[in-house]
Amino acid sequence: MMKVYNTTRLAFQTAPVSLSRWKTVTAAFDQALADLHGFEQEFLEPARRAYQAVRDKWPGDYQPREGTLAQIQIEKASAVFEPVRARHAALAGIVDDAADDMLATPAPSIAAMAIKLRVAVEGECRGRRSAEENLRLLLADAQRLSGESTG
Repeated sequence: MMKVYNTTRLAFQTAPVSLSRWKTVTAAFDQALADLHGFEQEFLEPARRAYQAVRDKWPGDYQPREGTLAQIQIEKASAVFEPVRARHAALAGIVDDAADDMLATPAPSIAAMAIKLRVAVEGECRGRRSAEENLRLLLADAQRLSGESTG
C-alpha cells in the first residue's frame, strides 16, 4: 500500500516531537535496510550471476527459437531469477516506506536531522515523494530546531 503525505502544509510541524516515535521509525528503517542488503548478498547477487552466466552464452539480442537448448536454459534461469528479483523489489519498497516515515517524522534533535539528511543524500530513499517535498520536510525540521518561526 502506497502512503501519501500532504507536505505542502506541513501540518506535523505543530505536533509535539516524540523521541519514542523517532526511535521507532529509525529502527524500522535500519531493519528494512539491513533486510534488503542481506537479501542482496545472500540471494540477489548469486541469482543474478547465475542468470547472467546463462545469458552470456548468447549475444544480448539473441532471440532463441522455441524448443532450442538456448530457450530452455534461458527460461530455466529466468524462472529462478524472476522471483528473487520480485522479492528484492518488495524489500526495496519496504525501505522506501520506512524512509518516507522517517523523513515525515519530526527530528527531535540536530543529530536526528543529520540522519534524515544522510538518508536523503545517500539515496537510500528512492521513495514516494519528490525531492522538493523531502526538502520541505527537512526545512521544517531545521526551522523548528532553530526556533525560527514557520508561519
